[in-house]
Amino acid sequence: VRLVKRDCLKGCADRLAAAENRTVAAWRLARDLLQPQAGLPLIDGTPDDGASAEAANNYFSEKVLQLRAKMPPKSPWASKKARGLSHSTAATFDLHCIGENVVKKHIRRLSNSQAVGHDGIPSSVWKNLASLARPIMHLINASIKHGVVPCAFKKAVVHPIPKKGKDSTSAAGYRPVAILPAFRKGLELIVAAQLTSALNQCCQTQKMPIGQTSIKN
Repeated sequence: VRLVKRDCLKGCADRLAAAENRTVAAWRLARDLLQPQAGLPLIDGTPDDGASAEAANNYFSEKVLQLRAKMPPKSPWASKKARGLSHSTAATFDLHCIGENVVKKHIRRLSNSQAVGHDGIPSSVWKNLASLARPIMHLINASIKHGVVPCAFKKAVVHPIPKKGKDSTSAAGYRPVAILPAFRKGLELIVAAQLTSALNQCCQTQKMPIGQTSIKN
């Protein structure tokens, strides 16, 4: 019991120390301790939490497959003819490698959320480790050069959030919220910035009245 109490106190202290606004964090911590949330009910037909989580995961995965099946094989907007671009004027784009300063810039833009993916590392940790900018740069550049996103970046911790007014014993009564590793978010910010810049430059070159384009990760 003593060790459990010690770990609980240490966890609370670490949570407050990492918070940007300690007053808000203290009130949230007090609420969580005084009014702990009850667990979610089991999905109908499942004997325990593990089976219930598996049923919800299968349901969410099937919904994604159904949405993908409804997507057209090729969007009409992808056609050069539809965009009024000839082969000679069509713009090309390649992702380019980045330096340490770019890495630091985008890491600072990460949110201060304490939500963690499967790696257990919140974004606040990366934001406070500027000394890791060089190895992070090498990892991101390797991903860009080879055109490969690491498998670890594709894994997410999925939290089922109850839909208001829906049956909480059915998988359809929840919406999935996927928590990805914070490191992946840094890669997404860098890629999104390069895509946005290229699209804006293309719009100006082709004199297309689209305005400023922005891509969000």
